[in-house]
Amino acid sequence: MRPRETEGGRGRERQYVSTMGSEKMSVVFSIKHEPSALMKALTPFQNNNINLTHIESRPLAEDPEKYKFLCNLEITCGDDEKRFQKAISELKEISGKDCVKVLSRRDADVTKGGGDNDEVPWFPIKIAELDRFASQILSYGAELDSDHPGFTDEVYRKRRKIFADIAYNYKHGEPIPNVEYNEAELKTWNQVFTKLSTLFETHACKEFRKVWPLLVQNCNYNKDTIPQLHEVFSVFERLHGVHVTAGGGTPLVT
Repeated sequence: MRPRETEGGRGRERQYVSTMGSEKMSVVFSIKHEPSALMKALTPFQNNNINLTHIESRPLAEDPEKYKFLCNLEITCGDDEKRFQKAISELKEISGKDCVKVLSRRDADVTKGGGDNDEVPWFPIKIAELDRFASQILSYGAELDSDHPGFTDEVYRKRRKIFADIAYNYKHGEPIPNVEYNEAELKTWNQVFTKLSTLFETHACKEFRKVWPLLVQNCNYNKDTIPQLHEVFSVFERLHGVHVTAGGGTPLVT
């Protein structure tokens, strides 16, 4: 993602613009639950020589007589794009105009010029697709805004880049690597942990006070050790069924 910056108020306002490629397209459509319905719906792609790489289905919640399908397609050149548009038009004749939506991975302003446009900007559907954003994080690594407290601290900037590199290289499904913390970081953690631990009973909400003992017992929370991310994530999944993946900047939860 690249920042598009405009002057306004204090500093600059950043608007994020997709810079992803256009080689993948997805289509969501719904059809009646009846024999040969899917075969008819896929015929436009066959007739226009569009390759499908993935398909999945589920019942349509608002209409028990219909099923919704997600298809991933390969669009590799201009000719493919023309055939794709023709296939979509034919699919709309089969399923109905309001029953077909295109999910695009292209850099496109879907509202530009107004009018009728059924294309939806691409967004991650599966947790593994979050890996696509790893190299497109704003202010990656040692880069900092001039008003950041660590802007002039070279030691901090180098250390920050080490952590950013871990996030940059991580791929969903791999073991989350351990971080080796230095003496200064452990000392800071010790002081913060010790002080805050005395304030939880009087200053923390009841939800935090309920969870805190679990973190201490299961996630290696103590004044001498900074817990590793995979230790915390495993407890979240075991206790609450929440699946978490590592990402640049902040964890992303599904």
